[in-house]
Amino acid sequence: AVGAEPRGSVVASETQFDPRFINLDSTISIENLTDALKRTGRAALLFSGPSGSGKTQLANYLAIQLDRELTYRTGSDLLNKYVGETEQRISRLFKSCDAEREIIFLDEAEGLLASRDGAHRSWEVTHVNEFLRQIEQFNGIFIAATNHVANLDPALMRRFAFRLGFKPLRIEQRAALFEQVSGNEMAPGTPEFERLQR
Repeated sequence: AVGAEPRGSVVASETQFDPRFINLDSTISIENLTDALKRTGRAALLFSGPSGSGKTQLANYLAIQLDRELTYRTGSDLLNKYVGETEQRISRLFKSCDAEREIIFLDEAEGLLASRDGAHRSWEVTHVNEFLRQIEQFNGIFIAATNHVANLDPALMRRFAFRLGFKPLRIEQRAALFEQVSGNEMAPGTPEFERLQR
């Protein structure tokens, strides 16, 4: 009513997040990443991988570990049909964020930050330009998540200090998660284990 942007939030998980059930294609562990973010307080991160692999929940977990609020947005939250309005929304998102108390999390980033090489309209280029400018000036933590990393602008890729690829769970992780949630042991060699492996 007073022109404020909605904060947005992550949908609550049905289970408690456990970093053991993330399979990262990365040399950095979640523990080391958390420690690095605590030390610096500033970074741009890219989470990429298939739906359901834990990108949003890891962002939420990092916010909890760093005692910060997660400001959640999707690309469609920032897009506007009027020329220049999307850039203003992007600018407001970064300027209204308390860099010491909040983390900006942009989900479905490919919808807003696609490569400018394939742009057909000038405003498709200016969205990305504005985002690049804001990321460089931002003194806090910014996380972008995408299912289609190949569609992101190459210049944007260079702005991320950490790029974490998320993969489906390994069989050992699936078995351990099944046991934790169901309370039933999942022993290798059993028909249930083989079905879970498939």
